[in-house]
Amino acid sequence: MKFSEKLAAACLALGAFLSLVAIANHPQAGPPAPAIFQTITGLASMDRLVHTVLIVILVAQLFGFIVLSQKFGSRRPAPIAALAVYALGTAATIAAACTDGYMIPAIAARYANGSSGDLQSAMQLLTLCGLIVQVATRVGLNAMFVAFALWSIEFMHVPGWVRTTGIVGLIGSAGSLVLLAATGRFEPHNLLLITLTQALWIFGAAAILAFPVRAGVPDTAADQSARYASD
Repeated sequence: MKFSEKLAAACLALGAFLSLVAIANHPQAGPPAPAIFQTITGLASMDRLVHTVLIVILVAQLFGFIVLSQKFGSRRPAPIAALAVYALGTAATIAAACTDGYMIPAIAARYANGSSGDLQSAMQLLTLCGLIVQVATRVGLNAMFVAFALWSIEFMHVPGWVRTTGIVGLIGSAGSLVLLAATGRFEPHNLLLITLTQALWIFGAAAILAFPVRAGVPDTAADQSARYASD
């Protein structure tokens, strides 16, 4: 097994675990109120830390999924499509994390001691940022679960426990997309449930990378020989 596959498996598994920890410790400022700016400012350090960790995790997991797609063949359509869609989801989720973790605290700090007119303008900015976070998070999560479904379809071409992982992953991804459609507003408590379903799928993908699996159909006979030799 290649070192890159072991490293990718570690990135996926550790990232999934740390994502759960980060979401569980996501600060909540509460409903809009006159003191909301001071509340957000007080939580700014924790907010930045949580979202910085999430961004690092997203980048590390993107590396892991690049390696996963390579394992299944660079010319097979499902892994390539899955990686493209997952990259879109990563970009959208990072946009949401930057807005929630950096933009909102910066706006709150700037207007915390402002006049009533300034506070009204700031509230409009916070509302806009909140909408960006919600939309970007929804786009990101939907894209990621579509990618998981595509990778799951590819897993189903491999006999044994990998095929079972693919079947379970496809069902779980479809169920998660339904759950996302039924979720009105994303809050830390429902994001934790969605992140848990993500983590379970990712643990399965990490196992496929961590253990010897002759995945996919190699591009050429030479690729096939090289891949089997690396196993």
